[in-house]
Amino acid sequence: MDLIKEEDSFKILAELPGMEKDKIKIMVEEGLLTISGERARKNDNENEVVQSERFYGNFTRSFKLPETIEKSGISADYNNGLLEVKLPLKAEEKPKQVEVKVS
Repeated sequence: MDLIKEEDSFKILAELPGMEKDKIKIMVEEGLLTISGERARKNDNENEVVQSERFYGNFTRSFKLPETIEKSGISADYNNGLLEVKLPLKAEEKPKQVEVKVS
């Protein structure tokens, strides 16, 4: 997984080839973003697997979110085996200006 800082957000990129979209879970709880899922091995009853280097089974990866992330704006997109999670930064509060009249 890659973590990329953009001008107004962070982005997490995760390669998940062969994953079904409904098997990917993204949760935010107590300042922790967790990406988890399960990749099942497809049964090929006709042929014997001689060597396998692909990962199958459950996976979990967690990231501690900084206070500057707008948690309600987190979004994700999954396309062609690439999961992209967008973590927008909170808008900075501008100091209020108060005009004081001198008498």
